[in-house]
Amino acid sequence: MSPRPRVPVGVPASLWVSLCPHGCSRIPMGVPVSPCLSSWVSPRPRGVIMVDEAHERTLHTDVLFGLVKDIARFRPQLKVLVASATLDTQRFSAFFDDAPVFRIPGRRFPVDIYYTKAPEADYLEACVVSVLQIHVTQPPGDILVFLTGQGWGLGRRSLRGWGQEVGGACHVPRPPPQVVVATNIAETSVTIDGIVYVLDPGFCKQKSYNARTGMESLVVTPCSRASANQRAGRAGRVAPGKCFRLYTAWAFQHELEETPVPEIQRADLGSLVLLLKSLGINDLIHFDFLDPPPHETLVLALEQLYALGALNHLGELTTLGRRMAELPVEPMLAKMILASEQYGCTEEVLSVAAMLSVNNAVFYRPKDKVVHADNARMNFHVPGGDHLVLLNVYTQARRGG
Repeated sequence: MSPRPRVPVGVPASLWVSLCPHGCSRIPMGVPVSPCLSSWVSPRPRGVIMVDEAHERTLHTDVLFGLVKDIARFRPQLKVLVASATLDTQRFSAFFDDAPVFRIPGRRFPVDIYYTKAPEADYLEACVVSVLQIHVTQPPGDILVFLTGQGWGLGRRSLRGWGQEVGGACHVPRPPPQVVVATNIAETSVTIDGIVYVLDPGFCKQKSYNARTGMESLVVTPCSRASANQRAGRAGRVAPGKCFRLYTAWAFQHELEETPVPEIQRADLGSLVLLLKSLGINDLIHFDFLDPPPHETLVLALEQLYALGALNHLGELTTLGRRMAELPVEPMLAKMILASEQYGCTEEVLSVAAMLSVNNAVFYRPKDKVVHADNARMNFHVPGGDHLVLLNVYTQARRGG
C-alpha cells in the first residue's frame, strides 16, 4: 500500500492499468494479463502480488498462477498471496512449492442451513413459494434468490406475476422485503447489504466448449459444494441468517462436485494460446498449469490460429498474430477487425464485433412468447446473414436515440 495518505492506487481504464510508483495496482480479472506483466519484471517491480477469489478458477487466474510462479523463481524477493474463502489450500500450497497456509477467521454471523426432504420438480415455483413463506413466517429481512439467468427467472411467468398470484391468497402482515434475484455473480463479486435469507436452487450457468463442433455455449449445470457454501455465506454478512437449499442433503453430499470445473478445461482456448504465444511461451504442453487443458481443445486452438494466420507452420507467432494479441477480443473477431481496414469497413465491423461480444443478450426469446419474439426479430431482418442483422439492430438503435 502507499506509505502516504491520499495517494491513488492503480485503477484500470480502457483495459490498461495506470500504475502509481507510491501505491499499488488493482487489476480485475477481465483486464488482459500481458499489459500488467511489465510492472512485475521492471527495474522497480512490485514487491507483492495478490490474487483474490482464487477459487473461481477463470482462464485469466489459471494463466496468472503459472506466470506468477515462473516469475517468482527468478525474483525470490517477490511475495505472492493467494486468497479465497473456499479454496483447496493443500493443492494450491503444493503448486506454489509448498507455500505456507494462513487461515484467517472471518467476521461472519452464524447461518442456519435447511434442505428439502425431496427433490423439487419446479424450482421456479419453489423459489416463489419459499419467498412468500419466509415473508409470512420469518422475522423481517431481505431475501437473495440465486437463479441461472433471465431465461429461467422469467421463462414461464414473470416473478412478479407469480408473487401476485400466490400471494393474493394469504394475508401479508407487514411491508414486503427486498427480494434480490441474482446469478452466481452474487456469490463473491457483488455484496448486497441487508440480506438475511438466501434461496439456493443449486444450479448455475457455465461456459461449455465442444471441441468436435468448435461451438461454445452456456449450459445450466449443478453448482459445486464450494459455490453452495459461498451462497450460504451471503446470508451471514450483517446478522445471523438462514439459507434454504432447494435440494436434499444427500444431493449436496453425493451429487455436487467439491469444486467447480476450472474454465480452462471447458472453454475455447484460442485467446489463451494467443496470449501465451505473445508472451514468448511456445511450449504449451509443458507450461505449468494448475490443471492442464484437454489436449484435443489445445490442438484445435492451435489449428484455428494457424488458419487465421496468427501462427506460421512452426507454431510461431506471426506479425498478424502479434497485432491480434493486442486486441482484447477473441481471435476470430481480432482477425475480422484487422482485415476490415483493407476493405474500408472498420466502423461497421467494430459495431458487429461489439454486438457479438454480448452473446445472446441482443434478442430475448422467452419460452411463453416465442412467436412474438420471432416476429419482433423479423423487423430487423436484412439479407446477408446474422452479422448484418446485428449491424442493423445497432444502426436502428442509434437512430432511435
